[in-house]
Amino acid sequence: MNKTFFIIDDHDLLRRGTISYLEASSDWKSAGDAKDGEKALSELENFAKEDNLPGIIICDLNFYGKNTGSNLIEEIRALYPKQKIIAY
Repeated sequence: MNKTFFIIDDHDLLRRGTISYLEASSDWKSAGDAKDGEKALSELENFAKEDNLPGIIICDLNFYGKNTGSNLIEEIRALYPKQKIIAY
């Protein structure tokens, strides 16, 4: 199993704190992060081109912008139907 995660959250402190906590307390490693849906989709596209999608995506449901959390998850599901996602 691919033990990498990608976190999407508009709050820098929460994003960085989650990355630090998961890397320090488990064998999971960060594949990257994004503060909005547009950057997240771009990064995921790059991962997919290299056949290297993260093992799991951790996504905030409440952020602003064109792609809100729930809309973004629907879009990710359409593009990558087997991708595991945790929403909070």
